Amino acid sequence: MIMPDRVGALKHVQQLLRQGGKIFVTQTFEEKPNPIMETIKPFLKFLLTIDFGSVTYEKDFMQTVKDAGLRVIEHKVIEKKPGRSFNLLILQK
Repeated sequence: MIMPDRVGALKHVQQLLRQGGKIFVTQTFEEKPNPIMETIKPFLKFLLTIDFGSVTYEKDFMQTVKDAGLRVIEHKVIEKKPGRSFNLLILQK
């Protein structure tokens, strides 16, 4: 979700896969709208020199996957903390 063209990035990666290949994604999902993080997170790259992208909500991620012509074949919550979860998702065409 850091890429400027998220759908385009996923479409490109799927073109590189062999038949039946899978894309493994780790993603943090905020559970509910978080206006403070939505404002702060994009600016962290200027302070920390690391681009953490924008706040990601599960429904937005799933829409990106669908728009790229992919589907989630497995979704595991790695860790859950108050207000967010850390996830492993496996995508396939």
